[in-house]
Amino acid sequence: MPNRNISPLLKFLRTLAACVVLAATGFAQKSTSDQVLGLRGNIAIYATVNGNNTVIEFRGEKTLVLVGQRDAASLTPSPWAGTGRLLLAHGVIGIVGDDGMRTLLKFPRAATPKSLDRLFDTVQTYQIYGIATYGEKVPLTEQQLSSIRQFGESGGGGPKNAESCSDCKSGGEGATSCSEGSCSVTCSGGFYACCKDSGCHCCRDIP
Repeated sequence: MPNRNISPLLKFLRTLAACVVLAATGFAQKSTSDQVLGLRGNIAIYATVNGNNTVIEFRGEKTLVLVGQRDAASLTPSPWAGTGRLLLAHGVIGIVGDDGMRTLLKFPRAATPKSLDRLFDTVQTYQIYGIATYGEKVPLTEQQLSSIRQFGESGGGGPKNAESCSDCKSGGEGATSCSEGSCSVTCSGGFYACCKDSGCHCCRDIP
């Protein structure tokens, strides 16, 4: 019997994960990159204390935290907080504030959906290589939120090295997405997904 209690966002994230698999095997439909989910609520954008991630906190019907994983040397959006819309597509995070602020984070090769072109055509794009989502299936504790704000992971940590990427509970080499506990992650080309109790993140492919 199908589960009728799955939230629209979780369904959307599962669809995106399926699209990643299809794209990797060459069977993706052109329309998959045009799927956009819009959420309205209070939004905050900031960089983690360790400087390796851009965090988007969303508070509407529930608390949802997105972590845009990037190289430490990459540009990151200026801190901002206010009410507005959070727009999600495969490899794309768009934020439109009620005050007119607009920012776009995306994978290097991800196509911006046509429905968002006019919103972001004159906005600087910030490159990220992974999008981790926290709080969709399991509500976050204040301790987990504090850890995400510092390190980009609910269980704490630091920059990802070969050792920290070798004990994935789900995902692992060759996986473009995975989920575990309170988080899920989708990665761009050149990275693989690694999920474990401490959080979900993308690791650089091993040559």
